[in-house]
Amino acid sequence: MRRIAFLLVLLGCTSLEPGNDFFAADAAVTDVPGTDAPDAGPRCDPDPSNRETVELDGTGDEGLVLVADTTWSCERNYRISGRVVVASGALTVEAGTRVFPADGALLLVTKDARLVAEGTADEPIVFSPREGEPRRDGQWRGIVLLGNAPTVFSPTTSRVAVTVPQTDPRGAFGGPDEDHDCGTLRYVRIEFAGDRREASNSYTLPAAGLTFAGCGRDTEVDHVQVHRSSDGIGLYGGAFAMSELLVTAPAADGIEWVGGFRGLVQFGIVQTFPGSSAALKGSREESRPTGDPESEPSLYNLTLVGASGSGANGFETGVRLQAGTLGWTRNTLVQGFVGSWVDVVEPETALRMTDTTRVGVSQSAFADRTGAGFPTTTEAEDDGAFDENAHFRQTAFGNRELPTPPLRRPYDPERPDFSAGFGDVTNPASVPPPAGFPSYRPVDFYGAMNGFADDDANRRTEDWTFGWTAYPTE
Repeated sequence: MRRIAFLLVLLGCTSLEPGNDFFAADAAVTDVPGTDAPDAGPRCDPDPSNRETVELDGTGDEGLVLVADTTWSCERNYRISGRVVVASGALTVEAGTRVFPADGALLLVTKDARLVAEGTADEPIVFSPREGEPRRDGQWRGIVLLGNAPTVFSPTTSRVAVTVPQTDPRGAFGGPDEDHDCGTLRYVRIEFAGDRREASNSYTLPAAGLTFAGCGRDTEVDHVQVHRSSDGIGLYGGAFAMSELLVTAPAADGIEWVGGFRGLVQFGIVQTFPGSSAALKGSREESRPTGDPESEPSLYNLTLVGASGSGANGFETGVRLQAGTLGWTRNTLVQGFVGSWVDVVEPETALRMTDTTRVGVSQSAFADRTGAGFPTTTEAEDDGAFDENAHFRQTAFGNRELPTPPLRRPYDPERPDFSAGFGDVTNPASVPPPAGFPSYRPVDFYGAMNGFADDDANRRTEDWTFGWTAYPTE
């Protein structure tokens, strides 16, 4: 493989951006050699081994800092190590680009910058350690986007775990801008990321391969896969809409929200395996159980898959509501799970279940009960004897237990199929989200995709995971 070594270190130099005093002594990059190419198109070799590789070394104390608009072209690969910080401007990653993170690498986009990564179904953008190198959950820290939208966290002292030191203001997120634009992610794969060191140390804070903290309504995210990460997608406050999300084989949680997230997720799939925690997990902030904005997401048309078998810990859960979170999960298909389909944790959260206008799981379908299904008051839980079985089976919620697991091949670790081929998933009472989400698409089925005939023609039109996703085991 051809290789371009690139390292720019400024020692005692002035900033390359006038007036940007904070970065005056940082390692600063305004452009990366070879990244000024025009639109990728078909010129980019589909085999990354035939491309040159640009080395981006952020292992110094300040990391490698981008302070102007920068483009990463699919004509080259990019090897990132240490901490790459997009401090201002936009980092644009072209369709078909491959980024190879080294062990522990981080791509951090501050609230003064944006990430624009727009791939296509034929040319997805892939962030993954190079084949032949160690590849497991938490191998690199992942992608963290910071914004200026409201959260319950302090806009000056807030930090996402394992990004920058508490004393480094570049890690702050949150503020008054409801519309803050963190960027665009479309047809992007993120593999073997997260932080396994933190995954078991925090009750409510995600250790995700892809993290959004304080991102507002102008942020655009669709057709994104996070594969074999510690947690899949972490949402710290903010409010924006996402769709066509695929989280496969997370070590702990699939999609996790905290700290006032009020956005929309529609058409999402989470595939978990024995030993995981929850496909969906939501909290307010652990040390601040009250305060605005509330954690109150709208989660619609999700497919949540939980496998049983060797290695199961008995606590694998479809939807875990804890630390007083609000939010609705609707039009969703939950299949499997050794622990439970829905688990309400702590008396504080159980008390909030009485507010059926702001929290609950409804108009959803459940199948392949391998554990408790909905726990009862006899389950050994810290929920004040809340009876999930009685609560979520109320007629008013419109939930159904399907007689046959409908998904074709959801537990396959290498060639999963999340379409409904073995049962009817028609939803007779599909419910739309609250006003304010113009991207919502009304459909009449449970889960993230409908049933269809199993052939390539149908898959190209009906299966939004077709062609751009991948499921490497190592």
